[in-house]
Amino acid sequence: MLKNSLIIISFLSLNNLPIENYNEAFIGIWAEFHSSETIQVFRGENADIYFERFLDNVLVASGQMDAGELEIQVERSDIDSKYKLEYSFSTDQQVLSVMKPNSTEAWLLYKIR
Repeated sequence: MLKNSLIIISFLSLNNLPIENYNEAFIGIWAEFHSSETIQVFRGENADIYFERFLDNVLVASGQMDAGELEIQVERSDIDSKYKLEYSFSTDQQVLSVMKPNSTEAWLLYKIR
């Protein structure tokens, strides 16, 4: 009886595990390894995720993003554009590679904070 109760409790607790929130790992300030580009990713008042990309401290792109397991959906607010970008984190989530839109190149970023 005790064994069956433990199995049922274990099964029920699995259903209460939080769903993976891929956006959380992006929150913070990121810098590009080989340029003066930085990206700030932050949560808005309505819990949506926003980004601002700067080059030499000048805003060059901004918008909203939503991350899935392997790609980011981006909706730019500075221009009328929507696209998906593939990404990958290092194991400690302190280095991030993001494919540039319509390109074979990628940003290689490290987390500042």
